[in-house]
Amino acid sequence: MSILKWNLKNIYILPIIALILSVWGALQAPKLKVNMDLSGLLSDTNPAVVEMNHVSEIVGGGGYLIALVGPMASPEKKLPQITDAIKDIPHIKYSYYERETYALKDKALYLISKKEFKKLNEHALVLFSDKKVDTTGLDLFDEGDNSEDVAEAKKFFETLRKTVPQDRYFLSQDKLYAMLLIKPDFGSTDLESSEALVKKVEEAINKVSGPKIPYHLSGRYVEKIQDKEQFDRDIAKTSIISTVLLIIVLFFGLGSMRAGWFTLAGVFMAMGQTVGLAYLIVGRINILTGFLLAILSGLGSEYGIHFVRRYFKERQHGKDRDTAIEETYLVMGRSLFSAAITSACAFFILSISDFRGFSELGMIAGLGVVCIYFTFMCIFPLGARLLPHKTEGHIQEKFSRFFYAFPFKTKYIYWYALLIPIMGYGTYNAYFEFDFERLHNFSKKTQEINKLTDDLYGRAITPSAILTRDMEQVKSLESWLNNDENSHVIHQVISYNTLVPDDMQSRYKRIQKIKAEVDKISPEELEEKSGMKYSQVQKWLTTKPYGDELVPKSLGDNFGPDKNILLVFPKERQGTYENINRYAEVLLKAKKLFPGMEVGSDTLVFSAILNHIIEDGKIVLILFLIGAFFVFWPDFKSIRYAMILEGQLVIGCLFLIALMGLVDEPFTILNVAIIPAVLAAGIDMGVHQIHDEIEHQGQPLRWGKKRGEALSAAKRISGPVHMGMLTSICGFGALLTAEAKMLQGVGWISIMGQVAMYLVCMVLFPTIKDYIYSFRNGK
Repeated sequence: MSILKWNLKNIYILPIIALILSVWGALQAPKLKVNMDLSGLLSDTNPAVVEMNHVSEIVGGGGYLIALVGPMASPEKKLPQITDAIKDIPHIKYSYYERETYALKDKALYLISKKEFKKLNEHALVLFSDKKVDTTGLDLFDEGDNSEDVAEAKKFFETLRKTVPQDRYFLSQDKLYAMLLIKPDFGSTDLESSEALVKKVEEAINKVSGPKIPYHLSGRYVEKIQDKEQFDRDIAKTSIISTVLLIIVLFFGLGSMRAGWFTLAGVFMAMGQTVGLAYLIVGRINILTGFLLAILSGLGSEYGIHFVRRYFKERQHGKDRDTAIEETYLVMGRSLFSAAITSACAFFILSISDFRGFSELGMIAGLGVVCIYFTFMCIFPLGARLLPHKTEGHIQEKFSRFFYAFPFKTKYIYWYALLIPIMGYGTYNAYFEFDFERLHNFSKKTQEINKLTDDLYGRAITPSAILTRDMEQVKSLESWLNNDENSHVIHQVISYNTLVPDDMQSRYKRIQKIKAEVDKISPEELEEKSGMKYSQVQKWLTTKPYGDELVPKSLGDNFGPDKNILLVFPKERQGTYENINRYAEVLLKAKKLFPGMEVGSDTLVFSAILNHIIEDGKIVLILFLIGAFFVFWPDFKSIRYAMILEGQLVIGCLFLIALMGLVDEPFTILNVAIIPAVLAAGIDMGVHQIHDEIEHQGQPLRWGKKRGEALSAAKRISGPVHMGMLTSICGFGALLTAEAKMLQGVGWISIMGQVAMYLVCMVLFPTIKDYIYSFRNGK
């Protein structure tokens, strides 16, 4: 208390210190690193991240820079020119426009699995010979009657024919688009290198002689840049919108332009300090923490509102300026200290998790709350002297009275029973969005291009890359992944041995025996029996074993320099919690059975994030409730009041889930991480309501039987609470204007959190409490 009284006498020193710290912090902003990748939400030492980075480094990063040429006639004719134009650009590992497997199109009989090759022998016998398969291994054919199903044999060859690539280029169905794939020698998360490469590729394509080539660049490298640009736009837009809304609300709500500017000045100073401490302690911002300033600015305004409102109240009661400043400073300083400690502790508890989605959010937000409280405690004695004596007659002062509208009364308790089925319905409809691609909000044009490139490439699912110890482990792991036990999860497994089989010599001998039988029938009969062109069959049967020289570099590099990498394609789209966990369980089981292997997979990263949210989330929520209790108890010196506030947090969390279901807004890996923060921000209402109830305890009730002590306290503080809630919603609501859907989700959960905590802290709990007391007194 002595430092507060000292500040009342020395009103310039602490504001100057706060301003210097704010300017210093603002200067650190450009130094903050930005990590937009989802893996940035996990610790650098997390096995899923470590292994993914290592495997990506070996194969040369993930994904391609794609040049989609078109729409134009014969777009594939432009591809050699573009390839030649970009060949000298630094950091391009290679580029290609022919399908990787096209060079191997005549090697189909070597590329099928050993199991399929055995079937080939059987079906070839059915169609081309009267012999049957020799089961002794002494020869391919034996004399005997043919009892195989000819229709099944034809179906086998028809399937084989379809699996062999017929198209040389990546062409769209209408032949108006063609695709060139460019492989950089760095990862897509290197935004600076990506931007430089994209710029140079665009310049090179634009310089190609002849008519201007219509094209679009896409792929991971472009999407990461678009994410960053979208991130920058969203930060600028949401910051401007939240600031404008705050000015409007504060101007009309506080009844004084000077009061509004005082509050904004405190918020901006606190945000500057927060950025500086974030740089000093955390050193970076991720996809979630980048928008904390917009949220914190709304929360921070609440502190200025409570100071200003209390000061005006003291002046209206006839107190002189110095007395009003002192009483407001000391009383509100204590009340806001309790609220700040509660919020800050709730945030700091998040920092114990090694999941950065929690820890960095908790650290920066906790520091933000501390800076807000510190700043307003520093500047209020000086800033209050700049506030007007009264605001009567001003249009904004008349408008501000609407903030004190509080229609809730004790007798309405029976109507609140309707909330039970409504909230039950909302809880039933609440859901979690696991499809992380839907969290983006790319333009319609970008979405069309991405779909087109996926269609041209032939598959939209990115495989997992598994780095094994040696070729022996490759074979045993490939065999295990292909067993029947994993068939419901694994769609396809490709190894270098799949492209260059180790049994080609033995296959060649068997193929020659098949050829000997085929040569006995006419081309017409062959085409009739197999449903395939004679020339194609002859190419397959005359192709000799081959080596590494025929495997395109664009294909071979996927398996690493030692050819000990497996590509695994999941059968199910990784868009639900069940699918993600099912596939992750197979990969994790493989890691146990085959020690030393490393998995580069987005699925394991997503699985790790989800498990952190579920497991760490439970621990964080429990610690948050325990920590909040030990803040409430000494503050109110009452276990009863502490338990009431604990109950408000629990019920508020349930209401929040229900409200998200009612507005049909999903929980995501981003917005679910801030649930403790949202609850901490909202419990301030309950803290202020109880403080006011205690302060006026025993005094005559102004509103008689309409409201008891609890609702009367809620009525008295309704103005500041409504303004604080509205400013918070302005900060949160600005995120609804963001382009990224994931940030819109953060805005929604924050707004619904404020609504939920208002219903609980300002309406339901005070009403129930007054009803119980009135019932007891009446009895």
